[in-house]
Amino acid sequence: MNLLIRIVVVCFLVVVSDVYFYRILNRVFCGTVKQRRWLKIGIALLLLLFIIFEMGVVVVVGYPEDNYVKYRQLFLLLDAFMLVYLPKALVALVLMGMDVGWLCIKLGKAMMGRKKLRRLPKGVFVGALALYVVFLGITVYGFVYEKTDVKLKKVDVWCDKLPRGFDGFTIVQISDVHLGSFTQTNTIARSVEMINAAKPDMFVCTGDMINVSDKEMTPYIPLMAEIRAPYGKFSILGNHDIGDYFTLKKPKNQEAITKNLIANEQKMGWVVLIDSGCYIHKAGDSMALIGVNNCGSFPFRHSGDVGKAMRGIGASDFKVMLSHDPDLWENEIVGKTDIGLTLSGHTHAMQLALICELFQVSPSMFKYKEWYGLYQQGGQQIYVNPGLAYSGFAGRIGTRPEITVITLRAKK
Repeated sequence: MNLLIRIVVVCFLVVVSDVYFYRILNRVFCGTVKQRRWLKIGIALLLLLFIIFEMGVVVVVGYPEDNYVKYRQLFLLLDAFMLVYLPKALVALVLMGMDVGWLCIKLGKAMMGRKKLRRLPKGVFVGALALYVVFLGITVYGFVYEKTDVKLKKVDVWCDKLPRGFDGFTIVQISDVHLGSFTQTNTIARSVEMINAAKPDMFVCTGDMINVSDKEMTPYIPLMAEIRAPYGKFSILGNHDIGDYFTLKKPKNQEAITKNLIANEQKMGWVVLIDSGCYIHKAGDSMALIGVNNCGSFPFRHSGDVGKAMRGIGASDFKVMLSHDPDLWENEIVGKTDIGLTLSGHTHAMQLALICELFQVSPSMFKYKEWYGLYQQGGQQIYVNPGLAYSGFAGRIGTRPEITVITLRAKK
């Protein structure tokens, strides 16, 4: 049913986008019936080519299972959709809004007995075409450059009950590394340099190291082993790490993949927290670090156990939780535990967002209440990292990959 809903939504977007794109080209370029006929044929042929391409990718590539190259090749499905239809859909959305406004004005004038307005002027469609070119340029930029343009974001987090010894303590967080999405090691090598240049006290990775196979890690183990953090390097498992992204069938060796992934992270000097916790000691004070296995919302499984992860952790200790999926914060942490800070990832900000100082918008906001940045309820906080890589499609539009430097601050 979930897949059927997605197909219906995609078909609706395609039809609406092409209808509005026809309107734009018709008003700007077509002056005769013959020109309009050829325009309709051209748009129909392009749609047919798009469908053939999508079906061809599915047939040629096939179901990936644990083949990370095939998995990466399947990105072509969404790549084509985003490049062809995202700019059209955004322009269609703008024109739909103008159509509604224009209709309201026409109805208002008709009710007052005034002369009816004509259709939207040609200048509107010229502007819409220019807007399409802008949106197309932004989309292409996201696919070519922005997807690997890693940024270092510094965030101060003011915490209740933070021990004085940890005032100013820095945590570097990365998430959703998806190593199999890269074809070269450059981005990870540059990211490791940025992490070490930040000189963090502690390093954490909040899940999804791979797409489908532990073999994705092989070229990166020496690189990521170079990360330096005097108070430890820690990680948890995400839905991709435990194979919780397959909807048809899992690889028969999924347990071995996860086991090998954990072993590889340990080779890099990382401590993998699976429903477990530990203590970080500094300047005579201590802080509890807790890691929970992936606890996802539909269609992902609830694999972790918060209660088990917190066993042996004192009630009065300041606690930091690592949870791949941010939904866990609302479901099991806020108001139900005394965990002061939760670090999550998973959302990628849908790799499509408009983020600025005044507001942030993304399709991700319709699925996740906390999808990017710092959120607070009472004295409890969560930071959602948008990920270091990409998955599903080979681009990031308006949401760059991020390394987060979190500085803990004690409230006076």
